[in-house]
Amino acid sequence: MPAEGTRMARLWEREVGRLPPRRFAGAVRASEEFVHSLGLQKRLQKHKRCVDTLSFNSSGSLFMSASHDQTIALWNLEEAVPRLMFQAGGDVSDTQFMPLSDDRSIVTCGADGEVRHSRIREGGCVFTDKLADLRYAVNKLAVDPGSPHTFFSCVEDGSVLLFDLRRKYPRKLFKCGAVRRFGFLSGRTVILPAISVDPRNPSCFAVCGCDEYARLYDARKISLEISTFGVPVEQFCPQHLVSSDSKRDGISGLAFSHAGELLASYSYENIYLFSREHGLYFNDFEENYSEKLPVPQTFKGHENMQPIKGVSFFGPNCDYVISGSDCGHVFIWRKKDGQLLRAM
Repeated sequence: MPAEGTRMARLWEREVGRLPPRRFAGAVRASEEFVHSLGLQKRLQKHKRCVDTLSFNSSGSLFMSASHDQTIALWNLEEAVPRLMFQAGGDVSDTQFMPLSDDRSIVTCGADGEVRHSRIREGGCVFTDKLADLRYAVNKLAVDPGSPHTFFSCVEDGSVLLFDLRRKYPRKLFKCGAVRRFGFLSGRTVILPAISVDPRNPSCFAVCGCDEYARLYDARKISLEISTFGVPVEQFCPQHLVSSDSKRDGISGLAFSHAGELLASYSYENIYLFSREHGLYFNDFEENYSEKLPVPQTFKGHENMQPIKGVSFFGPNCDYVISGSDCGHVFIWRKKDGQLLRAM
């Protein structure tokens, strides 16, 4: 029998019936052996200009790419050519499969301020409708993982919109206000590059912008009758960056884990992992006092200064953190202790 805990041992356990196939697949993909075995498998070449965004369907069997050439391609992982390729109808900065739609419902947004809905019919015919045409760039979308109809978007003017494909117009939830000093809004808005939905509670979502704070909102508690600016239910920030004087600070990417932890990738800084106990409100934190916030897990080594980069969890149980870097490498860290495992 192979050494206990190795990938070969788990393969042996599967073959003799001790490890069900689903648990075997999860165990292999969660192992550090698997992380170290990753490498370039295929080079998929079809777009004529830079690829702006990639997204997978819920099962991971299909992924979608959108390019600056205004085309969208759907790829099967076993094939080196697109299963389907169609015109996006405009600029694309983000594209997402709508859940529970048999991968036939796709939403996109772009720097041209448009949000579009594309429906794939039998035979590969694609019909695209314009859902919104805004004055500012729409940077990111975040879908409700349990609904084929609803998703959020964040806009460069600080607005957050809620879309429902059953309705004609989106609902503007609020504008994100800049923080002059922790707890006080300055009256200015924050450019929003990213938004992410908590998969455990899809009414809760986080946004980030060109300051130090990751803000958590609950769509059920937002009322425009109170203020133009939305009031977050929680905010996150490493203590050394609270009200930082640096003009370079800002968060370029966010991601929720299956357990509701929040990753935030800071420009010119590190990646941080926040959970409920790191919240500024949870800790009754006031910057004028000397209370110490719990220190979040930190992921170091990459560079995030030039193009905007996202950040993501990796593995069936979000065991790892993964990010691109200005140096051209893909960085993979172990989540539980922040140890850098790969720079591919």
